Amino acid sequence: MRRSIRTISTTIFTIFAVLLPSGAAVAHIAATTARFPASGVELRPVGRTVDGFPLYHAALPASPARRGSTRPAFEGSGELADAGDGVSFAPPVQTGSGRGGAPSIFQPDQRSRVLDTTAFPSRAVVQVTAAEIGGCSGFLVSADTVVTAGHCVHAGGTGDLADFFTDFRILPGRNAGTVPFGSCGVTQSWTDLSWVDEADTDQDWGVLKLGCSIGNTVGWFGMSWQENSFDGTHVTIRGYPADKPAGTMWFHGGPIRQSPAKKLRYTVDTVGGQSGSAVYDDVDRAIAIHTNGRTVTVDFNKGTRLTEDLFTFIDEIRVVPGPRASGPILAR
Repeated sequence: MRRSIRTISTTIFTIFAVLLPSGAAVAHIAATTARFPASGVELRPVGRTVDGFPLYHAALPASPARRGSTRPAFEGSGELADAGDGVSFAPPVQTGSGRGGAPSIFQPDQRSRVLDTTAFPSRAVVQVTAAEIGGCSGFLVSADTVVTAGHCVHAGGTGDLADFFTDFRILPGRNAGTVPFGSCGVTQSWTDLSWVDEADTDQDWGVLKLGCSIGNTVGWFGMSWQENSFDGTHVTIRGYPADKPAGTMWFHGGPIRQSPAKKLRYTVDTVGGQSGSAVYDDVDRAIAIHTNGRTVTVDFNKGTRLTEDLFTFIDEIRVVPGPRASGPILAR
């Protein structure tokens, strides 16, 4: 029988309260409660290791604004030796239909194919595959960290950490049947408790820690957040749409049209399979994660906005090496 996330979380915190000195345990639980109150919760990261152990993030920094609101892009060395161990050059699997629903094209279709995927920033764009999905897109933000959509890492709405997808492969700069930088496995997968419990589209985000350091080779995207409107900001989306030949990368750009607090809206052409792509500005900084297409009520494509909390969590997790040992982990 499945146990709810909240029951598991309570158990984990109880265990840590027993193991830690009483003062540390009280401070730890107090910090968690202060950051994640029962109502008005902004971000509640949860995850799972490749071995099936749960991951819980105790608390985000108390003053994240002091840490800045941007991180620069890095173009990488281009040298495969810098990726370390864990890179495979096995032929890529054939991907089926991607995650993300029907095509969201604002006719005419203005997407163009990326012919050279070995140049930056295309080589920092990844295809995400897993046993349970045909294919998604994602983007590197550090040597061993990929950001993607929540629905590309977990089924959503099930209330169970056991429903994180499995057997991930990350293929940077894939070009049809060619994998110029190989592929890597995943050691951790993360999303938001609101996505796990309710499939809340406002918290449709995912983070994957890799078993290699391919970002040293191919580089990574920068990141930026702001409370002000992004309306008029030119953005580009590069990814792996399911309606094109398998494993081919396509892109299109245009302005942000509307800037709600949680989702940016735009008329950039996308198709299922491009979920998880960076919505990035003209200096290669991601400001959102592409997640949704057009609907009857909102006739724009949409991406989960990098809020202050989400930016800070990604910024934390991207500098923490992915664990290689088994066991339950409570991120700092």
